[in-house]
Amino acid sequence: MNEDKKIDDLLSMDTKDIDQKTFKKIKHGMNMNFVKRMLVYTLIVALVLAGAYFGINKLKELTSYNPVNEKIEGYYNVFGDEEDSIDRQDFQMLVSAYISVANPGVVYVPLFGDGSYTNLGSGNYEYYGKYISYLDRINYGESEDIIEVSNRRIQLNTMFHVYQFYSKDKQITDEDNYPQLSENEIAKQHEALKKDIDNLPESAQVDISISFDKSMSFDQFVTYKQGILADVDVQYIATNIRDINTLGFSPLYFPQVCSTSYPGLCGDVVYTEEGLKEVYASSLKLLKDHSEFLQRAINYPYVIDVINDEVDKLKNDETKIYGIRLVVDKQTALKLLQDENTYYMQVFDAKFSPLQK
Repeated sequence: MNEDKKIDDLLSMDTKDIDQKTFKKIKHGMNMNFVKRMLVYTLIVALVLAGAYFGINKLKELTSYNPVNEKIEGYYNVFGDEEDSIDRQDFQMLVSAYISVANPGVVYVPLFGDGSYTNLGSGNYEYYGKYISYLDRINYGESEDIIEVSNRRIQLNTMFHVYQFYSKDKQITDEDNYPQLSENEIAKQHEALKKDIDNLPESAQVDISISFDKSMSFDQFVTYKQGILADVDVQYIATNIRDINTLGFSPLYFPQVCSTSYPGLCGDVVYTEEGLKEVYASSLKLLKDHSEFLQRAINYPYVIDVINDEVDKLKNDETKIYGIRLVVDKQTALKLLQDENTYYMQVFDAKFSPLQK
């Protein structure tokens, strides 16, 4: 009983029977234990929250679309670097290919190397390059455009002119919101455009699109180019028009790296029926083989079906050319405007030497 009483006295908050030094030691020890427990609990909670945060981010990266994992079959570097070079970024090539097919008038010049993209975490990325117009094709300048990538969307952030091409013999369905042009509208536009081009200085370079009066086969187009455009590079060939979207290909598409699986995208384009078909077939096949990329890059879901249809039409020699976009001098622009197979011409931009106003 006496021992129990001594213990009760020690634990009692009645300090008159307890040595003050002993009491202070006990109280200090209790406080320290409490602080230690709180620190341990806080550390455990912090570790759990941090683990959950980084775990969720890691899980998002593993389950999200990852542009770094895009690989193009038959890849090789035209400059002779190793196949596993740090500069290998197939996603950038896919962006360039898609722009060359679905965005007339714009070229995407990728940035390669360590600073060409940033992993923002949680399945989000930024890729860097530059959009340039056909008139500015030689002047690449600084890379300043951003491609935003997430699990749901590849935001290309590029602007392009709608209704770049018109078709006289295209069958219009009720689903197509396609602009109709009257003969009176075309005649007025023709005269106004002729005056504007006439007023340009002789040094002018003009970025134009030509919509054909009659669509052409590849063979017919080669003959057309050899005649009226013998010394001119065609920037874009339109093969499908629907709503505001145009599908086609750029004969001058030339990536930093090439692929044996898509030989039409490796430069040295020959203006023959077979040469142009190879460029178009390679462009379509490259996009079709990367469906995850395509589903996130397109603005309109039906474009995937259009691409698939174009692949079949090309195999069956059913592809038609509805128009072209190119940069020409003043006299060639006037000649094209008056050509019998020009249905409609648009001028998007013009530049001329500062020495000649």
